[in-house]
Amino acid sequence: MSAKYVALVAYVALVALFVFVASEAHAEPYDTSGSMSRQGLGLDLDVAGGVRLHADGDSRAWFARARVGVLAFTEPSFWSLGVAGQLGPLASSSLGVELSYTEVFHGASGQVGIFPIDCVGGTIVEAQLGWAVFGAEYQRRISGPRDNDQAFVFTVHVPIGLIYQMLQPPPGVVEH
Repeated sequence: MSAKYVALVAYVALVALFVFVASEAHAEPYDTSGSMSRQGLGLDLDVAGGVRLHADGDSRAWFARARVGVLAFTEPSFWSLGVAGQLGPLASSSLGVELSYTEVFHGASGQVGIFPIDCVGGTIVEAQLGWAVFGAEYQRRISGPRDNDQAFVFTVHVPIGLIYQMLQPPPGVVEH
């Protein structure tokens, strides 16, 4: 087994351990009657960047992505569906759709996406698991002239839409 695979497995294991420890450490800091939790719809904006950990085929050492969409939330769960564009780790520019879930009290997050519009041709799929703003992502080109290109990347997110909603006062709070 190559050193890159060992490093990737170690990284994924550390992320999983971190998510487990963080989720066990938190008490539920909200009113269980639901009167203090945020809920509704909002605009979502998420920007992300990252570095490649491993790749097969043509690839970049970095990637950048932005997603604009709708944020549906019932605290602590935040779902986002939107259009995403990326300068991807598979050495192309792509446009597609992403679905993201974040549980804010424990920090767990996941994301899936499909990018059918790609400058190289073909379709890219991606899946990501993470904690808070960090994640481990797998991307694979499933069709086109370079099908089977794949990459593992470390990502950092700035979930602007989610942060905006979390900064709003919960319903029922009276400010003097």
